[in-house]
Amino acid sequence: MNYQQFFSFWNSTLSVSSNNKPIIEQLSYIYKPEIVSNVGDSEVTYYIDIHSSTGENALLFGENIENGLIDVSYGKSRNDLKTWKSNTTILPPISLAPLVNAFTFIHGCALLLDGKTHVIFGPSRSGKTTFILSMLDKGASLISDDIVAVRNSDWFLMPFPKAVAVRNTNDFYFQPQLNKLRMAAPESLRSIYIPKLGLDSYLIHIDSVPGWRYSHDPLKIDYIYLISDNFESDVDLLTFIQYLLAQATMSDSSYVTTLVHIFNLLQAPPFLVDIRNHEKMFQLLHTHHLPTY
Repeated sequence: MNYQQFFSFWNSTLSVSSNNKPIIEQLSYIYKPEIVSNVGDSEVTYYIDIHSSTGENALLFGENIENGLIDVSYGKSRNDLKTWKSNTTILPPISLAPLVNAFTFIHGCALLLDGKTHVIFGPSRSGKTTFILSMLDKGASLISDDIVAVRNSDWFLMPFPKAVAVRNTNDFYFQPQLNKLRMAAPESLRSIYIPKLGLDSYLIHIDSVPGWRYSHDPLKIDYIYLISDNFESDVDLLTFIQYLLAQATMSDSSYVTTLVHIFNLLQAPPFLVDIRNHEKMFQLLHTHHLPTY
């Protein structure tokens, strides 16, 4: 038996099916805001099939794709699917064409505060999600967490409201209100343990927290911050490109060109920042230039 769900990502409608019901439940929870119903075949942009040869509670992400326990295929017709292969950390369905041809995906996060968009790029486990959640407490709206999506046609930020992973290294991990929300997730997502990293996490939708909200409109990028060990001066274009070439990204061959356009449209050059200093970061986001002490 196959299980199916439909998702709409920025005007592309994807039909996702699997022989493993928990996988569809996982995707339906992670991408809950993107679920669409009453979709006919003529409206589907791409078909995706996820075949699991492992247990009932197989995680779609993690090592199951890498070690072959889960196989993914896709195509414009459900009867003509080809195997998906990628070494990226970004998982289907957003990692599949046509999205990867129309958008650039960069490892980072973005928020809207005081009418301005702020994008933060940096490596995994550098404190981005903890900072984002702390800013939601201060009235910011979440544009995206973990993955920043930029539309290649005009370099606008795309809203990406999906479940946020709260790790055991996150200050919010033990917050009672968030721990209650974990029970809304499918059982297979209530505790996600990655042995080789020693990390445990669970997934929540931030709009389930009173006062926290997503931003739902495409927006131009105003300010960019690059995670560093401390607060330093702004960076030039070459440093900006070199920094982002080191991030996990997915795009077509125009990636560097996209970065140049983004840089030129900013209201100020990117800052190098210590994102773990939340008080100083909050002041920076309000003033748009480095605080002095």
